[in-house]
Amino acid sequence: MVDVSPKKSLGQNFLKSKKALSAMVSSAEIHPGDYVLEVGPGKGALTEVLLAAGARVVACEIDERMIHYLSEKFSSFIESKQLILVPGDVLFSSWEKEIPQGVSYKLVANLPYYVATHILKFFLERKNSPTTAVLLVQKEVAERIVSRDKKSSILSLSVALYGSAGWIVKVPARFFTPKPKVDSAIILIRDIGVEKIPSFRWGENFFTIIKTAFSEKRKKALKNLKKINGDWDLWFTELDIPKNTRAEDILFPLWKDLCDKYTFFAKK
Repeated sequence: MVDVSPKKSLGQNFLKSKKALSAMVSSAEIHPGDYVLEVGPGKGALTEVLLAAGARVVACEIDERMIHYLSEKFSSFIESKQLILVPGDVLFSSWEKEIPQGVSYKLVANLPYYVATHILKFFLERKNSPTTAVLLVQKEVAERIVSRDKKSSILSLSVALYGSAGWIVKVPARFFTPKPKVDSAIILIRDIGVEKIPSFRWGENFFTIIKTAFSEKRKKALKNLKKINGDWDLWFTELDIPKNTRAEDILFPLWKDLCDKYTFFAKK
């Protein structure tokens, strides 16, 4: 018998709420034949619901114990090739070879807390990014991504650059085994694509601007931005941004406008 007890070192917390699992699949709007990449399927609770919805699942799992367990549990789906198990770290494994070239896919996953933002960044910045991502992450991280408090952050702005994020539902800690110390939440990121960035240089400028603006949180955004050469006072006036505004109170569309102005200025 394969030992499938959760490993703390891998951040394994298995979701046991059928309602939450259903919410993840329905939010992803899975249709029969859709390709879905699942990261860290664990014991296969989410995998099972995805397969029932008719998805063609490519599941990437770093834990060899789970690979053996899933191979037995879903042997018929593996035989029919509706499920493909890919061993290894999703950041370095060959999962992409299992999705036909030119075919879109969706990312649906219960991500370990300690690598969630790293994995999200990896997929958003890819040329071959998923069209949609439905992720179960730590509640505090989810709140920052979707700006539930109406405050911007480097994380929320970075995600907004590639797609449109929304809140689905909170998932209390009691719905996991083992029970984590914090609650989780399901988020949806739609319309993902690097093509939304006008150019490579524009993208570099955007991150330079927001990282500079947030570099000293006690200071106003304008004062921080003056560390970069540009007509910042003029641009804030033209965009009707009060000069005493903090970076967290400037929403994504205005950051895009500021980046447009800075990029044009930098070309001169």
